[in-house]
Amino acid sequence: MNNNIDTDINTGLSLNEVQERNKAGLTNINKNKVEKSYLKILLDNFFNPFNLVLFAIAAIFLFFIIYLNATGNKEISDKYFGFSKFGFLIPVFINSIIGSIQEIHSKQVLNKLKIIHEAKARVIRDNNQTEIRSSEIVLDDIIILKAGDQATTDIILKEGYLEVDESFLTGESELVKKQVGDKIFSGSSIIIGYGKGQVISVGDTTYASTLTQKVKSLHKQKSELMRSIYSLIKILAVVLVVMSAIIIATLCFKINKWGSIPSVWGNVEDNITYSLSSMATWSKIFITTASFAIGVIPTGLILLTSVTLAVSIIKLAKENTIIQDLFSLENLSRVDTICLDKTGTLTDGSMKVVDTIYLVDKEQVIQHIQHLLGASEDLNPTAIALKEAFGSEKTNIQKLIPFSSKTKSSSIVYENGDILTMGAPDYLINKDSE
Repeated sequence: MNNNIDTDINTGLSLNEVQERNKAGLTNINKNKVEKSYLKILLDNFFNPFNLVLFAIAAIFLFFIIYLNATGNKEISDKYFGFSKFGFLIPVFINSIIGSIQEIHSKQVLNKLKIIHEAKARVIRDNNQTEIRSSEIVLDDIIILKAGDQATTDIILKEGYLEVDESFLTGESELVKKQVGDKIFSGSSIIIGYGKGQVISVGDTTYASTLTQKVKSLHKQKSELMRSIYSLIKILAVVLVVMSAIIIATLCFKINKWGSIPSVWGNVEDNITYSLSSMATWSKIFITTASFAIGVIPTGLILLTSVTLAVSIIKLAKENTIIQDLFSLENLSRVDTICLDKTGTLTDGSMKVVDTIYLVDKEQVIQHIQHLLGASEDLNPTAIALKEAFGSEKTNIQKLIPFSSKTKSSSIVYENGDILTMGAPDYLINKDSE
């Protein structure tokens, strides 16, 4: 639990206080990340169950080579374990390299996108307002909150009134009213109102981060194609173990009984015999079993699948499409509906007044708009566009009614009791009205 100070909402933290918190690591940076590291990407691609079987065979080959050379049996080593015997590893390395390059490239592109689209926050420091990246927020910062913002830290509201959407955390779509003294958790979206709050938790200590850590996992969803391939490999692995055991047992029995008879092995001219006490015999037993095992494992099928997917991904990359792993392509091929967020994800949500139709006196309209904008501190995209077009002006009012998504409007009550409302016409005017 952090020991927070009571920061002045008008002056905020001093630069020295910000530097002290940066040195102490009290910044809004998540150190327990769910995403894969470069090392994990390489390990996952090179050391999967499929590759491990082939690497184990290669390791045994190396053991025999080292042992035979050390015991003066180099000719046996060259005969049974030459360089060509390791050719089965070529598809393994090609397949692993293709998968690793694809995932590393996707990670780099996504990291760049995160930097470009990282949430911004407006904070008060040394009595000045400044816009910073969310990762630069420190504990006890004073943050300005307005409609359209998303909380990236845990905040306690010190001034103003807000209505927030906490569905990201709770699953409930109803707006939650926040008054002075209430907490706003990271992940919440500000829908209505304007206020100032003090940061009480950052980084891994925020409520949203603690929830994420409880349920975090890097479980990789397998595609149907991947499931089919790995199901086939599992079946073949069982067959491989059983058949390898049968082959070794059969050869051992045959050698033990007839190993001293060259004619049984077709070695009459060379007069070669076999014995279970000879390393040369065990070299032949293992190379025979390994040849069967390598033939059973479908290295070509895996390589062909990877190459086909990689070629398709390269074509998509030319169209600026990011594929995070090879088998994501198959999932994309099964999509029949794509849902897009109209603002905030694909666009920046900014607006601009391009035309105005005045149904009453122009000067009065502009003056009323300026009064309403001057009374409200709400800086949503609509308000910003109107301020740029008409400006704002402070005036004495009785009451300010902030924008509500329910009524699609905001209002002010003048001192004489007149009410000025601005909002969506279909909510403010009777449909039958001219």
